[in-house]
Amino acid sequence: MWSRGLLQQVVRHASNIRQVGVLFDVDGVLLRGGSVIPAARRALRKLVDRNNKFLFPVVFVTNAGSCLRHHKAQQLSHLLDLQITPEQVVLSHSPLQMMKSFHNKCVLVSGQGPVTQIAHILGFQKIVTIEQLSEQHPLLDMVDHSRRPTSTPCSSQILPQIQETT
Repeated sequence: MWSRGLLQQVVRHASNIRQVGVLFDVDGVLLRGGSVIPAARRALRKLVDRNNKFLFPVVFVTNAGSCLRHHKAQQLSHLLDLQITPEQVVLSHSPLQMMKSFHNKCVLVSGQGPVTQIAHILGFQKIVTIEQLSEQHPLLDMVDHSRRPTSTPCSSQILPQIQETT
């Protein structure tokens, strides 16, 4: 078993030559539901210095996508009792930021949470949400009988056309 001091020395040496960084899967590895897995907290303690700063680059990856990065960073900071920045958090939708060819096209956005705000933060400018589409075309979802309208609403709003890739 490695002592904390020896582990920190090895990590410090490796980080000085820029060969070390760690990605942690949050769901089921660090947290289960909203609770911290006790061994995860102990393991993370071994990766920080006396000032509670990580000894090398650390990123937290999660399948969560119904929140903003800074909210997830705050949640993880609180639960893990560490200072985690939004830049250290990768959410399920984070890679969409790289899809710049779509950022100025009209896109359909689906999901939970503040989807419009998330899409704008990721760089998307022209957004149509599922709720807007459903409001404009209420008969589109014929499966959910509880939401099926009894009459077709008259709407003056015309949604923009969702654009295809070229």
